[in-house]
Amino acid sequence: MNLKTERKIKFWLTTISKVLVIALVIFKLIDILFDKKDTTVLEKQTLTTNPQEKHITDSIPQKDSIFKPQKKHTVQTQNNKTEDQKNITKAISPVYAKLNLVEDSFIWLKDKQKFVLKLANTTTALAENVTVNVVLIYEKEQQTIPIKDKTPVNPLGVLNLDFTASNTLRTSLPKSILLCINYESKNAKQKNWHKYQLGNKITGSGAIETRSVHYTTLSVSNGVYVNTPPNCIIQTKSNRATSSTKDNDITLEGIKSSTRLFLRGLNNKSQITIKNTTTPKLYTQLSSIGFSKYSYGFSDEFDVVSHTKSTAIVKLVLTEKGRATYLQQQNIYDAENNSKKVSNFFKFLNRKGSSWEGKLINQNGIWKFDVF
Repeated sequence: MNLKTERKIKFWLTTISKVLVIALVIFKLIDILFDKKDTTVLEKQTLTTNPQEKHITDSIPQKDSIFKPQKKHTVQTQNNKTEDQKNITKAISPVYAKLNLVEDSFIWLKDKQKFVLKLANTTTALAENVTVNVVLIYEKEQQTIPIKDKTPVNPLGVLNLDFTASNTLRTSLPKSILLCINYESKNAKQKNWHKYQLGNKITGSGAIETRSVHYTTLSVSNGVYVNTPPNCIIQTKSNRATSSTKDNDITLEGIKSSTRLFLRGLNNKSQITIKNTTTPKLYTQLSSIGFSKYSYGFSDEFDVVSHTKSTAIVKLVLTEKGRATYLQQQNIYDAENNSKKVSNFFKFLNRKGSSWEGKLINQNGIWKFDVF
């Protein structure tokens, strides 16, 4: 072997040895780095998941945490005390008596020439020293009649009263009545007014002149008054917005009451009810189309579309049975080649798709249906 070859062999052996040493060092470093990372992660997981370590950490006393629970408990106690005071105040609040006209109890006895009425105490309190001033409101005039009764009205009891109207007004019947009721309850004086828009229903037998007239209530409004009779001046509020809202509510309730009664009359084919809730013009038209020969099926659910002080528009719909009757009757007409149309029974209304619109007008405070 010559010297040149021997040198080459030594060079490559030295190079290979260095490469192996470097590779070994790199592998050792990698193992050390990964072991350290795994140890760090394991320590974090142990601190997070170890409940014993967490308990020890949470148990370290802190100044803020010592006093906060005590403060919260104090606030809760005060709130409970306030609620208890409210409940006690509510429990000891006095209940005052309230007298109202019994529905359909205002009667005109023609044979005895007097009116009778019943007042019901709707509360559990006693009403004493009752004074009722009845204001009979006619077309162009009104009459006030004072009634005094010292008989106390027991809780949930009824008081029967009667009075005689003057001779000048016996020939006609009032359109509405205003009851000004003054009484004492729980040593406090109560002054309340109740206004009833009335219809009438003739009952009894014999001559018409001797039959009793039972009034039905169309609508009710109420409040308090400040002056004593005979005029029973109603208390007015200085706030115009509140007064306007109240007037609007009264108007709306009057419209709804008349509409309910009118629909009831149509559905039940009641001639008297229809006459009391319609204008003469509409009543004549209904009579001509024979409303009593057709079974209307209007729903009690309706909407007041719009209203002013003098007119109102309401939206009326038929029940499922009413729709079925409508289609069935029209099919009968078609099968008989009859020129009649079921829609003729509804021509006093304005058709709006699957519903109808009715028109009401205000006549001396009473809302009545008119031809649309």
